[in-house]
Amino acid sequence: MDVATHVTIGAFAGIGFGKGKRGSAAIWVAVFLGSMAPDIDALLHLINPDLYSASHRMYTHTLLGVAILSAVTAGLITFLSRQPGFFRLYFYVVLGGLIHLGLDALTNYPLYPLVPFSAENYALGLVGRHDPFFKAVALIGGGLILILPRLFARPLLLLGLVVMVGRAAVAFFFHR
Repeated sequence: MDVATHVTIGAFAGIGFGKGKRGSAAIWVAVFLGSMAPDIDALLHLINPDLYSASHRMYTHTLLGVAILSAVTAGLITFLSRQPGFFRLYFYVVLGGLIHLGLDALTNYPLYPLVPFSAENYALGLVGRHDPFFKAVALIGGGLILILPRLFARPLLLLGLVVMVGRAAVAFFFHR
């Protein structure tokens, strides 16, 4: 998926998971940064575009990469926010990272989430990299979660995620 999709869905999920909870700002930041963390390898493009092209989605887009990036990210959030609860924040950062990998798996661009244990490609090729549907659901859902009482936050988050999964399921059905 493109950066804009990861940004909108990361913000949507962070708002939904954090609303009404103690430390909601830290939870929002954790999910949001977790959803962006696998793309930190884009910084390689500044050093050497060929190196970036050869290694994008190879190390940071793995379960092991998400675990390591999540530990660093949760540690930074814990330190900077001065809030206790590293493991709680770690859970939310991992959640964001898994959302990122799940979205990337829907595209046809190679994804190897089990490296170094397996080199199998898990790209499903169900949607394009710039699918506007996911961004629209995240923007509308995030906006509604922000303005509506917290009682509606979790159901709206779940509804939005179900709609996104439904979009992927429809694509899978018609892809066959």
